[in-house]
Amino acid sequence: MKSRSILTVVCILMSTWISAQITVDPMAPVTLCGGQTLAVAFTAIGTFNAGNVFSVELSDAAGSFAAPTIIGSVLATGSGSTSCGFPAGIVGGAGQAIRVNASDPVQTGIAYILPMTTVIPPNAGSNAVITLCSSDPPTSLFAALGGTPQSGGTWTNPPGNPSPNTFIPGTSIPGCYTYTVASGPPCANDTAVVCVSVNQAIDLGTDGNLTVCSNASPIDLGAGLPAGGTWVFLGGPHSSVFTPGVDPPGCYTYTVPGIAPCSDATVDRCITVEVMPDAGLDAAVIWCISAGVVDLFTQLGGTPDPGGTWTDIDATGELVGSIFNAPAVAPGNYDFTYVVNGNAPCVPASATLTVTVAACIQAPPPQGNFATE
Repeated sequence: MKSRSILTVVCILMSTWISAQITVDPMAPVTLCGGQTLAVAFTAIGTFNAGNVFSVELSDAAGSFAAPTIIGSVLATGSGSTSCGFPAGIVGGAGQAIRVNASDPVQTGIAYILPMTTVIPPNAGSNAVITLCSSDPPTSLFAALGGTPQSGGTWTNPPGNPSPNTFIPGTSIPGCYTYTVASGPPCANDTAVVCVSVNQAIDLGTDGNLTVCSNASPIDLGAGLPAGGTWVFLGGPHSSVFTPGVDPPGCYTYTVPGIAPCSDATVDRCITVEVMPDAGLDAAVIWCISAGVVDLFTQLGGTPDPGGTWTDIDATGELVGSIFNAPAVAPGNYDFTYVVNGNAPCVPASATLTVTVAACIQAPPPQGNFATE
């Protein structure tokens, strides 16, 4: 009777020990590139209830299951396999392990150190397309890549020749630049492409200043500038034609829209207008000797500017400033020129005055007594 009791206890203990055995079937050593999905086979000894789930847990790199990651699971009551996703970065035999646990009844499997190696693949980022302006500063091609590219790769230009990381508008060749991050087996090199196009900035040259005379012909401010822009003066639209004496002086701005990402191009044409001098109008006057000296300036026609210079064309020697000593010359015609200088680019203005000096005969005094009482 005592022997039968001992046997019963032993069987119970064996049954309990056997039910705790969930082991991972041996996996072949292999080196893989990147994360891989692989089937994990396991052997479960014992009885498991309907609805039991076998879960495959992944430890950290040191083999600890303090915070495991479930990488696969299957609904089953016995041994089998399940598809599992293994991350990149596993070093075979270094301690990282998996185990298979059961949910009903709850059982923890035996850890299995992974023999596989999953190499982290090279990462060149993702392709990108950028558009630059010809006036932009040098641009980093690496910074233009999408994703999270790793540094240390190499660049080739559109013809396939080695290239620096920097694209210089106006110097570098527009097109597609290839970034390559090299890797050894089992991973292949990774590449990404940055395609660069360049829009030409509009060059309107430098601002200009122009001084004109008030009597000058209309001026085309847009001479030498590309078409397609607009003129503005003091915030309002204006044509490209400046008419001296009509349009106000100041700065006229021409703007041509830029093609993105180029900004608009502008240039100023600043106009200064000098007033044309006025020497008055030509005139002729008869001057009696008895009238004394004559101020020639008062005899000109129009509205002459003061401050000009008189010239005695006939060299009478009797002209001082604008005063002509008519009584000192013989009767006759005498010509004088009045010249007023203007500020450049205005040319001097002149007028001619002809003075006819005459010995005017005065009428005799009335005869007789015409007084009335």
